[in-house]
Amino acid sequence: PILVPLGVLIISQVAFAPFPPEHPYSFLNPVIDPWWEKLDQETQKQVKSLWDKHEPSLFSLAKTTHLLKRHYVHSFSVIQAFVDYLVAKGVDLKDYALDDNQPNVDGRYKTNAQEKWENYAALLSYTKHLRFLILKSKIDLVDNIIKKKIDAIKGAVKAKVDLVQDVTRAKIDTVHVATNSIQNGIKNLISRR
Repeated sequence: PILVPLGVLIISQVAFAPFPPEHPYSFLNPVIDPWWEKLDQETQKQVKSLWDKHEPSLFSLAKTTHLLKRHYVHSFSVIQAFVDYLVAKGVDLKDYALDDNQPNVDGRYKTNAQEKWENYAALLSYTKHLRFLILKSKIDLVDNIIKKKIDAIKGAVKAKVDLVQDVTRAKIDTVHVATNSIQNGIKNLISRR
């Protein structure tokens, strides 16, 4: 009995939200829903139009910012891993020089310094990958901004072309009306004679 009203409440909340569930900003729906429903259709369209205009750039900017943050966090981890490697390498060299803590195994073995080196190399590789993703994200951001500018220019040019076409049609219609009027006047003049 309680589940049915709860389900209706959840469905009604989802139905009126401006972001569909798969949208990355859908987590904002509970904050947006209370005031979104109070807006009239025209205002909702205006808000959506404004949002659609800036959304791709905001996505790209958010992605780039997130990647930069991750890069800085991992850059510190890389430095820490390299320091750990240097300390472990120093300990390994000391143990080798003093014949302390040497393994009694035949064949290969992995020292603590080698493990630290592998950790460092993995973090360094990931950081390089993040740098690549940041570069791609910056390019995507610039690409989105340029596409929006091009779309705005296309819209302005189309509006001007439409205006010129409308003015030209109006002038042609005026000339056509004047021509018809002159022809009718001449026909009337000839028919009177």
